Amino acid sequence: MRERYRKRRGLPPENTRWNNKRSRVERDDGVPPGSASWIGKDPGKAFEMKNPGYKDRPNGTARGGPWFEPKNQGFDYQKNRWRPKRNRRRASSTGLSWAGKLILPLILLTYGVRMYSDAKRWDFQPDFGLSESFPNSGEFKVRRRYASGPTSPFGIITGDRKAVVQLLDKAGEPVFAAYVRENDSASVQAPRGAWVLRLIEGQTWQGDEKFFGANTLTQDAIMPLDFTASGHRIDLRRRFDGNMETVDRWIDPTF
Repeated sequence: MRERYRKRRGLPPENTRWNNKRSRVERDDGVPPGSASWIGKDPGKAFEMKNPGYKDRPNGTARGGPWFEPKNQGFDYQKNRWRPKRNRRRASSTGLSWAGKLILPLILLTYGVRMYSDAKRWDFQPDFGLSESFPNSGEFKVRRRYASGPTSPFGIITGDRKAVVQLLDKAGEPVFAAYVRENDSASVQAPRGAWVLRLIEGQTWQGDEKFFGANTLTQDAIMPLDFTASGHRIDLRRRFDGNMETVDRWIDPTF
């Protein structure tokens, strides 16, 4: 059967190796393949070639060897290639990918920004600036070039913090600012146009240059407001069903 297999594959006899499925392979010492009855008998030609695996007996006669030898587990005889063993120590010591290493810093950064905003919102940041009297609710400022133009009604309701509501142009410059004290409301006249709404809130007022000092919380509305004849009204009391999305701004507001 072995010879027929070799002839059918077109391989010479010496290029075919057999195994007995017990981690042993056919020997490469020139022993002709045959029946199991050969095992233990005089190998003849193999002994004359002084092939390893056959030793002299004390009486000078040859001693037969086993048909199979231990299989080389590092070499794949079917695919004729080496199979390198996996380095378990190196695989276990390999850390996370660069994306995995960024997960924890991003999580800490997200919570850190949230905690910083809450600290400013509730006046927890240390501030040693001098406080001043906050303007009365309903007072406002407007740029001179917009003072004589058409206006729109603008209603503002505040929560538990004082608020300065600004309207910014496309360049980010404030053109209008209204002042409303905590837990109060005001109705003012704002210049018509499409403006970006900026909310500046805090507790301790320090003037138009420092606003609320270290605890100044600045937020910009994501969507601009189009002030027409009908005007707008905003409620700054936080609630879950609010419809004005804002984003924090880490800048010092000006006017």
